[in-house]
Order: sequence, then structure tokens, then C-alpha cells
Amino acid sequence: AQARYNLTNLCTNGTINPAEVAAFGRLLNNAHLDPALAQATADVMAAAQKIPDAAAANGNSQPTPQPMNLTQVDDLLAVPGFTPEMLDKLKDFVIFLPQATPVNANTAPAEVLAARIVGLSLIDATTLVTSRNTASFRDLADFSRRLPGKSLSPPTSDISFSTNFFLVNGKVRMSRANLEVQALIKRNSTSTMLIWTREY
Repeated sequence: AQARYNLTNLCTNGTINPAEVAAFGRLLNNAHLDPALAQATADVMAAAQKIPDAAAANGNSQPTPQPMNLTQVDDLLAVPGFTPEMLDKLKDFVIFLPQATPVNANTAPAEVLAARIVGLSLIDATTLVTSRNTASFRDLADFSRRLPGKSLSPPTSDISFSTNFFLVNGKVRMSRANLEVQALIKRNSTSTMLIWTREY
């Protein structure tokens, strides 16, 4: 799951992270979509996360309806400007995880790497992806060495070389009926936790 850009990074407790908005904007651009949708997405998330308005806080029994909280990729349709066709182009590049996370440089596609790291072009990101097919990146120094002549120093919180969240896909067949199931699992050194399952 951390091969994808985590949209949860955009906003925490109603506070928008401008650096993350810029990263998502680059990803949208890499997918040939409008980068301005990054700010629009963050605005919707911030509005949904903020404490209810003052009238509600003061005991008003009919508070103003709050915007929809975004928790899965299909929820992006609640953001003005997104269409189902756009989500089809974007769905393999983004995800909502329960907490902010870095991108795993050993599994992310070139489009996500180029978006995550300021100054990394899509061509250079493709070079990195080709390089890791021979040997996985060991650490940030190894990652940077794979691009001769370029100096890359992304914040250590932007990328990682391991993963804690995993997507597991399954298919159930019974007679003529087919059911596809996807699960999100969080794993660390001591435990494994099922976050959600979805049927398609």
C-alpha cells in the first residue's frame, strides 16, 4: 500500500500541509490531470476534519452539515472537479491510510516517486525504478547514488525502504458468481492488524 501516495498526508486535524499538496499536485500532473485538484482535495479534507461551527459548539441542536470525510479513493468524487474517468487514471497511484506515511521507494511506480521527491523528473524516476529491478535500495545513500550527476536529498520522512501497510487481493468463485475482495493490513515487528476489507 505504501507504493502509493497516501492522501491522508494532505491534512491532519484540519491543518493542510502545503508540501503534501505540492506533492499530490505533481502526481496529478504526472497522471495528466489538473494539479489544482490537489488543493481542492485538501480543502475538502480540512473542512471535514475541523471542529463543528461555533453554533453547534454552543449547543445549537441543528449544526451546519459538515463536508464528507474522505476515507477511500472513490470519495474523491466528492471533490469538485473529479470524475470517474479521472479516478480510473489515478486509482493505482493513491490510497487513504489510517495515518500519514512515507512512500516506499522500493515499490512505488515512477509517477509516485517523481511526485514525492522535489526536483526528481519522471524520466529520472523511471531510471531509478529500472535500477531497483536489479537490486533493491538499501538506504537513502544508496538511493541517491543510483542517479549519477544528480544530488537528491529528500526529507527522510518522505520516503522509506520498507512497508508497514499492505494490500491483499483475493477472488472467490462459486458456480458462475465471482467476488473480488481487497484487504488492508498493517504489520509491524510484533503484530498484524486487519484495517478493512472491501468487496467488489
